Amino acid sequence: MHAIQPEGIMLNLNRLTIAGNLTRDVELTYTTKGTAVGQSSVAINRKWATDSGEKKEEVTFVEFKCFGRTAENAAKMTGKGLNILIEGRLSLEQWTDKATGKPRQKLAVIADMVHFIQFKDDGERSFRPSVPKPSRQPEPQDAGGHGAGEDSDIPF
Repeated sequence: MHAIQPEGIMLNLNRLTIAGNLTRDVELTYTTKGTAVGQSSVAINRKWATDSGEKKEEVTFVEFKCFGRTAENAAKMTGKGLNILIEGRLSLEQWTDKATGKPRQKLAVIADMVHFIQFKDDGERSFRPSVPKPSRQPEPQDAGGHGAGEDSDIPF
Protein backbone atom coordinates (compact mmCIF):
# COMPACT_ATOMS: atom_id res chain seq x y z
CA MET A 1 0.00 0.00 0.00
CA HIS A 2 1.41 3.37 -1.01
CA ALA A 3 0.44 6.68 0.48
CA ILE A 4 -0.82 9.16 -2.05
CA GLN A 5 0.62 12.60 -1.57
CA PRO A 6 -1.01 15.50 -3.39
CA GLU A 7 1.36 17.41 -5.63
CA GLY A 8 3.09 20.33 -3.96
CA ILE A 9 2.54 19.21 -0.36
CA MET A 10 5.74 18.54 1.57
CA LEU A 11 6.53 18.05 5.22
CA ASN A 12 9.39 20.05 6.68
CA LEU A 13 10.25 19.91 10.36
CA ASN A 14 13.30 21.41 12.03
CA ARG A 15 12.86 20.81 15.76
CA LEU A 16 15.14 19.18 18.30
CA THR A 17 15.65 18.67 22.00
CA ILE A 18 19.05 17.92 23.48
CA ALA A 19 20.36 17.62 27.02
CA GLY A 20 23.95 17.59 28.16
CA ASN A 21 26.66 19.43 30.04
CA LEU A 22 27.94 22.87 29.11
CA THR A 23 31.53 22.71 27.84
CA ARG A 24 32.13 26.36 28.76
CA ASP A 25 30.30 29.30 30.33
CA VAL A 26 27.73 30.94 28.09
CA GLU A 27 29.47 33.83 26.30
CA LEU A 28 27.15 36.83 26.32
CA THR A 29 27.47 39.61 23.73
CA TYR A 30 25.09 42.24 22.40
CA THR A 31 24.20 43.26 18.87
CA THR A 32 24.41 46.91 17.81
CA LYS A 33 20.65 47.11 18.43
CA GLY A 34 21.07 45.81 21.98
CA THR A 35 19.85 42.23 21.54
CA ALA A 36 21.61 39.77 23.84
CA VAL A 37 23.33 36.82 22.11
CA GLY A 38 24.50 33.82 24.15
CA GLN A 39 26.83 31.16 22.74
CA SER A 40 28.24 27.95 24.15
CA SER A 41 28.31 24.23 23.47
CA VAL A 42 26.89 21.11 25.07
CA ALA A 43 28.60 17.74 25.48
CA ILE A 44 26.16 14.87 25.00
CA ASN A 45 27.38 11.50 26.28
CA ARG A 46 26.23 8.16 24.92
CA LYS A 47 27.17 4.95 26.74
CA TRP A 48 26.55 1.40 25.58
CA ALA A 49 27.91 -2.12 25.79
CA THR A 50 29.02 -4.19 22.82
CA ASP A 51 27.76 -7.74 22.25
CA SER A 52 30.88 -8.99 24.03
CA GLY A 53 30.10 -6.82 27.08
CA GLU A 54 32.79 -4.19 26.45
CA LYS A 55 31.64 -0.78 27.70
CA LYS A 56 31.87 2.05 25.18
CA GLU A 57 31.26 5.77 25.34
CA GLU A 58 31.14 8.56 22.79
CA VAL A 59 30.71 12.28 23.24
CA THR A 60 29.07 14.61 20.74
CA PHE A 61 29.71 18.35 21.03
CA VAL A 62 26.93 20.64 19.83
CA GLU A 63 27.27 24.41 19.46
CA PHE A 64 24.24 26.55 20.31
CA LYS A 65 23.11 30.17 20.30
CA CYS A 66 20.27 31.82 22.15
CA PHE A 67 18.92 35.34 22.05
CA GLY A 68 17.28 38.00 24.20
CA ARG A 69 16.18 37.17 27.71
CA THR A 70 16.94 33.48 27.13
CA ALA A 71 20.60 34.39 26.48
CA GLU A 72 20.83 36.67 29.53
CA ASN A 73 19.28 34.06 31.83
CA ALA A 74 21.47 31.28 30.43
CA ALA A 75 24.60 33.36 31.06
CA LYS A 76 23.48 34.24 34.57
CA MET A 77 22.07 30.89 35.71
CA THR A 78 24.40 28.29 34.17
CA GLY A 79 28.10 27.58 33.93
CA LYS A 80 30.68 25.16 32.59
CA GLY A 81 29.92 21.53 33.45
CA LEU A 82 26.30 22.11 34.47
CA ASN A 83 23.46 20.10 32.95
CA ILE A 84 20.94 21.86 30.68
CA LEU A 85 18.20 20.94 28.24
CA ILE A 86 17.83 22.89 25.00
CA GLU A 87 14.83 23.07 22.66
CA GLY A 88 15.38 24.66 19.28
CA ARG A 89 16.19 24.20 15.61
CA LEU A 90 19.23 23.44 13.48
CA SER A 91 20.84 26.25 11.52
CA LEU A 92 23.59 26.05 8.89
CA GLU A 93 26.07 28.87 9.42
CA GLN A 94 28.18 29.79 6.39
CA TRP A 95 31.12 32.19 6.12
CA THR A 96 34.39 32.79 4.32
CA ASP A 97 37.58 32.01 6.25
CA LYS A 98 39.52 35.29 6.47
CA ALA A 99 42.90 33.55 6.52
CA THR A 100 42.38 31.17 3.58
CA GLY A 101 39.50 32.79 1.70
CA LYS A 102 37.75 29.39 1.57
CA PRO A 103 34.06 28.96 2.30
CA ARG A 104 33.29 27.35 5.67
CA GLN A 105 30.12 26.06 7.27
CA LYS A 106 28.88 24.38 10.43
CA LEU A 107 25.61 23.22 11.94
CA ALA A 108 24.53 24.89 15.16
CA VAL A 109 21.41 24.89 17.30
CA ILE A 110 19.36 28.05 17.65
CA ALA A 111 17.84 27.61 21.10
CA ASP A 112 14.29 28.81 21.60
CA MET A 113 14.24 27.57 25.18
CA VAL A 114 16.99 26.67 27.65
CA HIS A 115 15.86 24.65 30.65
CA PHE A 116 18.17 24.84 33.65
CA ILE A 117 18.59 21.36 35.11
CA GLN A 118 21.43 22.55 37.35
CA PHE A 119 22.15 26.10 38.44
CA LYS A 120 25.29 28.15 38.93
CA ASP A 121 26.09 28.43 42.63
CA ASP A 122 26.88 32.13 42.91
CA GLY A 123 24.92 32.85 46.07
CA GLU A 124 21.98 34.32 44.13
CA ARG A 125 19.29 31.69 44.50
CA SER A 126 16.34 33.99 43.74
CA PHE A 127 15.80 32.43 40.29
CA ARG A 128 16.18 28.83 41.44
CA PRO A 129 12.85 27.10 41.72
CA SER A 130 12.23 25.98 45.26
CA VAL A 131 10.92 22.56 46.09
CA PRO A 132 9.31 22.50 49.52
CA LYS A 133 10.65 19.87 51.87
CA PRO A 134 8.01 17.64 53.40
CA SER A 135 7.31 18.46 57.02
CA ARG A 136 7.96 15.71 59.54
CA GLN A 137 4.93 15.87 61.78
CA PRO A 138 3.97 12.98 64.02
CA GLU A 139 1.33 10.75 62.50
CA PRO A 140 -1.93 10.15 64.38
CA GLN A 141 -2.12 6.83 66.21
CA ASP A 142 -4.98 4.43 65.72
CA ALA A 143 -6.45 2.33 68.55
CA GLY A 144 -3.92 -0.44 67.97
CA GLY A 145 -0.99 1.94 68.52
CA HIS A 146 0.04 1.87 64.87
CA GLY A 147 0.69 5.01 62.87
CA ALA A 148 -1.99 5.80 60.32
CA GLY A 149 0.57 5.95 57.54
CA GLU A 150 2.26 2.59 58.01
CA ASP A 151 3.10 0.37 55.04
CA SER A 152 0.34 -2.09 55.93
CA ASP A 153 -2.21 0.59 54.94
CA ILE A 154 -0.81 0.88 51.40
CA PRO A 155 -2.99 -1.17 49.02
CA PHE A 156 -0.15 -2.39 46.77
